[in-house]
Amino acid sequence: MIRRPPRSTHCISSAASDVYKRQFEKWPEEIPMKFAKYFLNLLEKYSATDFIIKGLSKDTVSCLMEQLLEKLALEGLEEMGEGGKGEAIVSVLNSSIIKVMENTDYTLIFTILLELFSKYKKVASQGEQLVKVPELIVKYLLKLCKALPSFISHLDIPKLLLALHTYLLENILNYQNYSRSEEMGIRIAKTILSELVKLRKADIWNDYKVSVEPHPGIDFYLKRWINIVLKSARPSLEAILEGLKSHATFDESVAALAEHLQENPGVNLEQHLKTCSKAFSKLVVSSLNEYVKEKDAAGNKTSTPRLGKGVFSKQQIYMCSSCYIEYTLY
Repeated sequence: MIRRPPRSTHCISSAASDVYKRQFEKWPEEIPMKFAKYFLNLLEKYSATDFIIKGLSKDTVSCLMEQLLEKLALEGLEEMGEGGKGEAIVSVLNSSIIKVMENTDYTLIFTILLELFSKYKKVASQGEQLVKVPELIVKYLLKLCKALPSFISHLDIPKLLLALHTYLLENILNYQNYSRSEEMGIRIAKTILSELVKLRKADIWNDYKVSVEPHPGIDFYLKRWINIVLKSARPSLEAILEGLKSHATFDESVAALAEHLQENPGVNLEQHLKTCSKAFSKLVVSSLNEYVKEKDAAGNKTSTPRLGKGVFSKQQIYMCSSCYIEYTLY
């Protein structure tokens, strides 16, 4: 049975938000610390109830995150109250933010945090009293990036790429000479993209083509960053050939070799590998052909030149027989 958030969910959230604003607007001088601790403990339990948080609208979640971040950013919060009440409140606020992040759609929470970051960077640059909020947002975005491998399959990557593109268009005024206040945004956008590319590898281009590429705004950043990350993540030809020595890394090395030869059609492997094993050459050729067929079937058309019935030239299929004892049976 699917649990649906009750109709009163938004009413409860709205009421909690109203109480939060009224009671905490005079913070810290006049608010009763005992009440603050009790109310925030209740809010933490509310944030930990997944089916309630998942039922909230984007605006409601954004409002909740904004209020929590603003209070957490207050100067000297940990020292307020007696008996460690200030420290307890900081802990509860931090826990509540993390619970909201865990129970909200991952793409949505990335988008909300980027939008709030954009808002508070502008506020901070005007000398307001909330200069710590952007730093806190970066901290929570980095937490999401660190956990990205665990929920990448639940992420709408094209939508997130578009959110990054939109943020950069709206906040970085000069892509060739950005200011110090813009540098933090550049760094966090680059970090998010880098983690996505590391996990998606070349498939990130499929996400890019359906999101950022059709957008009317010119992309000065993402495409260039993707190329840089992919290039730095690619193994060298020597490392690829080393990986072919083992059964454990053979398949991934075949894929890497195919991509390397596709991107470097002028590579002459004969200069690297003077001797060859016919049996191993047959294995490599069949594996490369199979890899290309699978990529084509999945819709990732390769531009690898085909020679006759094969995929690669004779120079590109010779493997050193002395290095591949494991495959002597072929």
